[in-house]
Amino acid sequence: MTTHKIDPDVDKAAMALLGDLMYSQNLRKFAFVKGVGAASREKPKRNLTTDPWFTSGLRVVLFFDRKPTPVSDIEILAWETTSEGRLQPSAVELQR
Repeated sequence: MTTHKIDPDVDKAAMALLGDLMYSQNLRKFAFVKGVGAASREKPKRNLTTDPWFTSGLRVVLFFDRKPTPVSDIEILAWETTSEGRLQPSAVELQR
């Protein structure tokens, strides 16, 4: 049985991980693809242990390289966007 708690804001957790990996200088590019589908904060989905979680429904795809890549040179691939038509949540905000 699973015994750990998850962060219910899946997108926030993914963006924190993406930000950390950007500053590792081994991330070369990233994109978003359709995932499990959207789940709102008001109507969250639940995991096996009934913990609630919500998301825009997109997953991040990461491409790594052995040579260092400065944050300003990381390529953002526009594969998928949110239902609002923007990269999830805002790739530009990650580069600040």
